[in-house]
Amino acid sequence: MNPLSRPCTRLFLLTTLVLTVPGGWNAASAASLGAFQISARGDQKLNLSTGQTELPQGGTATDSKSGLTLTGKTLKYLPGRSLQATGAAVRVAAGGTLTADTVNYDVKSGTLTASGHLTYTSAHIRGLSAGNVVLYTASEAVVASGNVRAASPALSASRVVVLNGGAQILLAGNYTLNTGSSRLADPSASARLLLNTKGGQGVTPRPTQAALRAFVPYLK
Repeated sequence: MNPLSRPCTRLFLLTTLVLTVPGGWNAASAASLGAFQISARGDQKLNLSTGQTELPQGGTATDSKSGLTLTGKTLKYLPGRSLQATGAAVRVAAGGTLTADTVNYDVKSGTLTASGHLTYTSAHIRGLSAGNVVLYTASEAVVASGNVRAASPALSASRVVVLNGGAQILLAGNYTLNTGSSRLADPSASARLLLNTKGGQGVTPRPTQAALRAFVPYLK
């Protein structure tokens, strides 16, 4: 049979081709994803059809523009589109480290979504856990939702928004806050409490609209 009479088969073989790049090949160590620079621990597997690169032994992605650094046990990325990691640790320039089972970064929206065994810690808040966390890389806002709790300050809420590395913390919906000998709580869905932790802890149970202005984009 003439091999040229089966173009569809030849095309299929090409689109499923995966190229494995050894970890020691220096030319592959400076791959980029938008502003991210990708450093692999081991081999890289490039899908020639989709452009997706997998790092089975993990690596580190660094954004020189925002200062965000992500380290994962495994990484997958599509240049200009997405970055996925498992066993991830994310360091934010404004302060704080987020760890999670899985992390998905959307390049176009600039949002990083984390889930599974979440913990966020900074100089102003320790041991924050939640069902879901979204990090906005442009503003470095950390938004936690779903059974949110923290060890210090001792708090719980339906949603917690952390700005400036924890210098400002908003508790939204059904919150509790323990501050030494006192306990503040409001079970309503519209409840708001603002913490200013920089230079001492200031507590505002019913903040004004002006005080909430910076938090509004993260409460929708």
